[in-house]
Amino acid sequence: MKFAFGPIFNLIYVRSDQAGRVIGHFTLYNAVAWQLRWPKLVPHRNAKIGLISNPLNPANGRRAAEGFDVPFEWLSRVPIIPTEMVRSKARLEAIMQLYVDTSYPKARIRIIEECFRKLDLTPDEAVPPEKWVELSQLIARRITNHTFSLREEEPISPKR
Repeated sequence: MKFAFGPIFNLIYVRSDQAGRVIGHFTLYNAVAWQLRWPKLVPHRNAKIGLISNPLNPANGRRAAEGFDVPFEWLSRVPIIPTEMVRSKARLEAIMQLYVDTSYPKARIRIIEECFRKLDLTPDEAVPPEKWVELSQLIARRITNHTFSLREEEPISPKR
């Protein structure tokens, strides 16, 4: 599912077996999952319904989960906690890496644009030679502070 719906898909899948037992499986961001179980409540035997979404692409990612089949045996198994914890840790690490991979380029662009504005420069014009050092130092400081999660400090004069 990860390949078709992205690395942090959401899934709701509900299925009944021949006896009428119902299990609802819910996965949030492909990191946290839980189940609800109802014993013999549904008159519809062997029914299934699902919904899957891609939070990174909401316009294209929400649809009925008709293209796959989750066996009732898999839904009804009791997870082995140590194994599940290892998988959950790996999934959370992948989500954090995805966040870094997508947010850092956006932050870098935002920082550069702010530095240009601070020096009254427009990004589409050539930087005057007398501003090169000041601009490069400002960008370097801001990106370094962002990378290492340091506070951005700027002295303010009494006049300002």
